[in-house]
Amino acid sequence: MRGIIQLALLKAIEDQLGGHLKIQWFFDLVLGTGTGGTIALSLFVKDRPLKDCIKDFKVLFNRGFSPRELKGVPVLGKLAMMSHGSVFKTRPFEAILQSPDIMAKDGLLFGGPGNHRSPWHARVAVTTTDQTSKLRPTVLTNYN
Repeated sequence: MRGIIQLALLKAIEDQLGGHLKIQWFFDLVLGTGTGGTIALSLFVKDRPLKDCIKDFKVLFNRGFSPRELKGVPVLGKLAMMSHGSVFKTRPFEAILQSPDIMAKDGLLFGGPGNHRSPWHARVAVTTTDQTSKLRPTVLTNYN
């Protein structure tokens, strides 16, 4: 839920600027992890308007964060989390990120050919874990 607070704060700043200046124009480097990373990609790599990012985040939060089946069972919930490497199911989250009508509306969310629509394109770094080794941290960037 913290992601919506980030978006609301950025929207308030953009509104105070009179709506004539995009919030993306004020950042050179954006770092994120989890939902913050997803927001960074949507807002700064895809250059989506804040109102669209807020709408997409609500869908992501409501449909993408599905708890594992045994989450409420004290010992079994912990075992399931350790076995899968996450508290939430990954498939619903991945499906939303790849959905053509939500986050990936106009192509890939991250990577692929450079289609930079804005001359004020920020550098974005997102932390994640390697799929082959759930314990190994990985940083994905849109720059070298």
